[in-house]
Amino acid sequence: MRYAYAVGVRANGAGGAPGRRAPAGTPRRWGPPRGAGFTLVELMVVVAIISVLVAILAPAVAHAMELARRAKCAANLDGVGTVLAMYETEHKKYPFVPTGGAGWGVAIGSGRTVDPAGGGAVGRSPSSCLYELVRIEMTTGGIFVCPSAKEAAKREAGEYWDFADGTTISYAVMNPYGSARRFDGAAGAVVPLVADSSPYFDPATGLRNAVDVVDLDTDDVARIRRGNSPNHRGLGQNIMVAGGSTEWVDRADVGCDLDNVYTRADGPDGTDRHGSIPAAGADASAADQGPAGADDSYLVQ
Repeated sequence: MRYAYAVGVRANGAGGAPGRRAPAGTPRRWGPPRGAGFTLVELMVVVAIISVLVAILAPAVAHAMELARRAKCAANLDGVGTVLAMYETEHKKYPFVPTGGAGWGVAIGSGRTVDPAGGGAVGRSPSSCLYELVRIEMTTGGIFVCPSAKEAAKREAGEYWDFADGTTISYAVMNPYGSARRFDGAAGAVVPLVADSSPYFDPATGLRNAVDVVDLDTDDVARIRRGNSPNHRGLGQNIMVAGGSTEWVDRADVGCDLDNVYTRADGPDGTDRHGSIPAAGADASAADQGPAGADDSYLVQ
């Protein structure tokens, strides 16, 4: 009987302790016992670790994305250079939309519905010369939009001679107007022809803004960045030179003899690290309408 009693005890409770059996039909509980899980302190530690990782990785991710946009922008300008070369091969010149004696200092899109073949005096934006490549379907408007900027391409049906407005083009072009016109294939291989938008023109209209011209005869990084294109947050700009080669530069005085590519030179040799943005006249007779000379880069919008 003592042996049988011992067996019975083990059957009723683990380790020899008496216990009660669960009623028949009661579902068995699986998983950890009640009360198991994260404490508030543990949860706060996890959240803190995640926050630190995000703070560390977010700038790196943003920088990588900007580098990708910068590369796409350079590819756009390479494409523009290629199309310009193709146009020159076919027409023996770069695209040019005449003003008929009118001035160029007008908003992007001005006179876009007026056929220049009519011969009348119509104010034109320099961007109209780039739009000619879209008009004759050698390329699409999307190639003129920098992915780092706020502009967006717009598809339009109809016959036009300029972009709709500044929100559809992100790039500045060598001023094609004036007596020292340099927007052509004869420009030297170091002369910028198209680049990220100028800091001295309103991106929405293409008109001169209120930003003072920056003197780039300095090593002050903050000042140098104020003279860079706004497309890439002032960090620099992509510049396409004659021949179609595009290069990223972190300052704007990269023209001939350290010429500021976004201003008209005031120096006697036609190059200037400072320069100016002369007010465009109502007609094309003023001497300061275009570049100051063969070595002057003067990118406008």
